[in-house]
Amino acid sequence: SYSQTEASLPNNTRYFSYNNNNNCGSTAAAIMMFYYYDYYDSGYITNAYYRNEYNLVNHFRNIMDDNGEGTTYQQFR
Repeated sequence: SYSQTEASLPNNTRYFSYNNNNNCGSTAAAIMMFYYYDYYDSGYITNAYYRNEYNLVNHFRNIMDDNGEGTTYQQFR
C-alpha cells in the first residue's frame, strides 16, 4: 500500500516551468534528478540533458508514458 510522507530537502530544487500539459510526474522526476546532479553527483545526468533541461523532462515523459493526463503512482513506480 502507498502512504504519503512529508519531507524537506536541505537545499533548493530547480524551478521548471514545463508543466503546461499536465506532465507533472515527468517534470518532478527531472527536478529531482537535477537535485542529485547539483548537490550530490554530477554523473547522474549526461551533457545532452544538462544543457537543455526540457530534454530531460521529455525523456521522463517517454519513460513514464506521461501523455498529458497526469501521472499516477502506478505509472511512476
